[in-house]
Amino acid sequence: MLLIRRTLARGWHRIALAYRLACVRQDIRCLGLRVPSGVWSRKHCHLVLWDLDTFVVHSRAHAT
Repeated sequence: MLLIRRTLARGWHRIALAYRLACVRQDIRCLGLRVPSGVWSRKHCHLVLWDLDTFVVHSRAHAT
């Protein structure tokens, strides 16, 4: 029963996240905004990094 509940919760979370991302993309398009190409972020992390090298170092630190 617990496994079914976790699977359903994970599926619901993915559906909700996909919906929110679609809404954000549409809002950005409607406002005429663009995300800068040099912005990097990680899922489950509140940091926004401005260059790829720092992003890679940060990602490796979280992986361990």
